[in-house]
Amino acid sequence: MTSVPANPVGVQSLSADTFVSSAMRNHSRGWHPLPVGRVEKGNDQPKYKAPWFKGLTGYDAKLTDPSEIEDWPQRIRRLIDEHGASGILSLGVRCPTDRIGIDVDQYGSKRGLDQLRELEAKYGKLPPAPVVTARELSTGSGIRLFRVPDGWHGKTQPAEHIELIQWFHRYLVVPPSFHYSGSRYQRYRCDGQLVRSGVLPESKALPMLPDDWLAGLADLKARAGASDATAQEIAAFEAKYSSGPQPMVIDAIIEKTFGSNPNQTRNALRDALCWAARESKGGRYGWRKALGKIRDAAVLSYANRGRTLDETELADLIALAIGEVRDQTERELWLRWQPDEVKQGIADFESSSWAGKKRKQSNMVDTNDDWVEDDSAGLDLDPWDKFPLVSSKTLAGEIEPARWLVKGVWIEKSAGVAAGKKKAFKTWQMHSMGLAIASGLPFLDEFEVVTGGSVIYLSGEGGQDEFMSRHQAIGARYGLKPNELEDLSFHSLFKVSTLSDPEFMAALKHHLDVVQPVAVYIDPLYAYHPKDVETGNVYSRGPMLAKIREEIEPYAALIIGDHINKSADDNRLDLDDIGFSGMSQWADSWCLQSHRTDFQSIGIDSYAKLKVEYGSRRTGSMRYDIDWHLTRDMSDHNVIKWAACDWSVVHNAADAITGRFTVLADDDDCLRAIQADVDANPETSKTNTITRLLAAYKGRSRDGWRALWDRSIRDGYVVSTKTKEIRPYGKSTREYEVERFKTGREVGKGNQR
Repeated sequence: MTSVPANPVGVQSLSADTFVSSAMRNHSRGWHPLPVGRVEKGNDQPKYKAPWFKGLTGYDAKLTDPSEIEDWPQRIRRLIDEHGASGILSLGVRCPTDRIGIDVDQYGSKRGLDQLRELEAKYGKLPPAPVVTARELSTGSGIRLFRVPDGWHGKTQPAEHIELIQWFHRYLVVPPSFHYSGSRYQRYRCDGQLVRSGVLPESKALPMLPDDWLAGLADLKARAGASDATAQEIAAFEAKYSSGPQPMVIDAIIEKTFGSNPNQTRNALRDALCWAARESKGGRYGWRKALGKIRDAAVLSYANRGRTLDETELADLIALAIGEVRDQTERELWLRWQPDEVKQGIADFESSSWAGKKRKQSNMVDTNDDWVEDDSAGLDLDPWDKFPLVSSKTLAGEIEPARWLVKGVWIEKSAGVAAGKKKAFKTWQMHSMGLAIASGLPFLDEFEVVTGGSVIYLSGEGGQDEFMSRHQAIGARYGLKPNELEDLSFHSLFKVSTLSDPEFMAALKHHLDVVQPVAVYIDPLYAYHPKDVETGNVYSRGPMLAKIREEIEPYAALIIGDHINKSADDNRLDLDDIGFSGMSQWADSWCLQSHRTDFQSIGIDSYAKLKVEYGSRRTGSMRYDIDWHLTRDMSDHNVIKWAACDWSVVHNAADAITGRFTVLADDDDCLRAIQADVDANPETSKTNTITRLLAAYKGRSRDGWRALWDRSIRDGYVVSTKTKEIRPYGKSTREYEVERFKTGREVGKGNQR
């Protein structure tokens, strides 16, 4: 990966790999990364904090797209090399709408800490909070992180040397970036302990800003009245409610509203926007997508009547629609579009004694039980609308690229199975992968975690003590200290019920909503299997597995532990050998494993030599030899506990059944591979081509392929043309700039073009 050169005066720049990895991990916890470190022209005493690109900060800032993050270092390098820009590569993050930073300056003539004490005398003592600072923690200078009500606006400068960093105001420079003084930014826990990873906490791990502080620091001028939303609220609404699982419903809403008011376009537009605002805030689909479709419908409706859409009127109706849902909770609006059985399951759960106890303990559970009717009931969809065909035009459209969760092991948001015969170390493998994802460390020291983040692990056998022993042993093997292990967003559920239990499913949905995991483990499936679903009947198990997938896969990877038949041939790894019906047909990704030799226990040491296959329907599969060594803790002979674990991974190329790689070591061969790819995919991009080449060939890293791509463009081996084209956009059209690539001069022919 391209590196941005260090500044000549000695201020250090992050490597591109470090920047991308840290940015992705902070993004997984809800922060909005941005590249900073640019030196503004004419500034002879730079602090290396200016953003490199516009549009990433302020009220109108766009949300960070993870696909952009990898390209930022390369773009910055071009600005420096080709356009004379100056600066370094550092990582900044913008706050989400439910988090703030209290930035206290206590150095030189600045007396922020004294002013903070004055505010505490007025509003009460602040609870301990995580701190980000490049100075000594003992100085009191730094940014204290707090949780606030979603959309809360605070005074940007409550004291002369104190500022509030908020979603619309400023941003943080965060670890592992370097301060202009040469020191490194660090992140500290609430108890003052250093967090080695430097990754910022997710929202639920932050202390809530106390009520008196919320009231005292609130910027009342920034809030709207009881009706229309402000421009700031509209921008925040669009940023936060950007996606959902059911975008196909938008068309039905448009048909319902505009179809019933063909001669009253304004009323139809108002009704559709209000409907969409409710359901977007309730998580059903993204607001921006809905707004685009509704606007297109209004334009068409007005055109049919010989009129045009008044954009000012549209803006007023948008403000009206978003303002109307200001005081309605997300949970209330989410419930409105849930099926009756889900509502009933949640109602039963909420009325249980267990839920009552939890409600008293947590301010995160909304206790408003005044539920309203489902808006979707008014749609009166015909059967063919409930089960629609997908058109050829849609099938020929842009495909959302699949990203790795753990490179070479599991695809992001993919559902599948980890299976093996009894005592084949499935749980150790699954648990170690979950800890790698939560920590961002390479899985088994071999496989890069591309999308790190929160993990939920449903453990249905072995008990909590055994789980904790394994958890701590694996964490120690990854080099995590006890306080760092405590800081991970890794959550376990030990209470077991069936997947058909409404109360259990309601609890699981609540945990999914609160934790926002990138991976969910169910280990093993039989512990949660509904009694009324036949394990040997694929037609019975299929819908059950599809239902689990529907609940989790749109948001997180789902990894289910299952067993391989005792009678299966030990010399093969095959999905069809999984004991329960339906799993091989259902799984998109898989991990299959068995012992290469018999499991051995010698004294306090246990040894397992495994053959493991990681695969996916989208990538093929690869085989590895993975060896485990476990050591019992004998400090107390009455306690059964693991003292340590170790592992090693060997790529078993000879045993790979699919996904075999061709090795390309020669630059010319690599350049020809790039030419072949662009000829096969003229509208490709640098990232897409490199991703395909990495999947097809061995011998070059991603950085190596990037350098060769740049060379192919620079030396004319690949040429591109850009054209303006009119293409469909919703129900209308839009002009696009289309870039196409093709082979240029022949490789190996000197300078001839």
